[in-house]
Amino acid sequence: MTEGRKCERCGTLFKRNPQYSQKQWDQSRYCGRECSTRRFAAQYPMDGFFSHVVIDPVTRCWVWIGAKDQGGYGFFRGQRSHRHMWKNGVGDIPDDLWVLHRCDNRSCVNPTHLFLGTRQDNIDDMWMKGRGNSRVGELNNLAKLTEEDVLAIRADPRKQEDIARDYGVVPGTISAIKRKRNWAHV
Repeated sequence: MTEGRKCERCGTLFKRNPQYSQKQWDQSRYCGRECSTRRFAAQYPMDGFFSHVVIDPVTRCWVWIGAKDQGGYGFFRGQRSHRHMWKNGVGDIPDDLWVLHRCDNRSCVNPTHLFLGTRQDNIDDMWMKGRGNSRVGELNNLAKLTEEDVLAIRADPRKQEDIARDYGVVPGTISAIKRKRNWAHV
């Protein structure tokens, strides 16, 4: 009876699960569910889907190596690959929910790394993981105005069109600054 075995997928040494019978242990080839994509693929045949998947042995992500969109999300048969995985391997996606990544890897299709959440859950997750744009005001590389300009605009009694012309912005920008919808931190 062997006490340890090398995973055929990632090379990690793993021990026998005490719940396994001797027969189950003799047939064990993978360290866990993440590495048993063949078994997963057999349960949920997806016509070539898994030929575009490579497992990262460190993160256990099932990395999509097929076509990707500009944002880095995998694409398969007209939809994002992680959504395809969820629909075909886990279940339906209600209209008001999104498929989110626990691992923060946009190209990951590992169903254990995916979960359903709302749009707000996705936004909260983005900020919690430090991916939100915290570059406000002059720190934002698209800013045309300075904090000094904003203070001057708020104090300027002229028409918004005239102020906008002087600063090279549109009147809507002046309106948003005066109502503190933009540059609210100043």
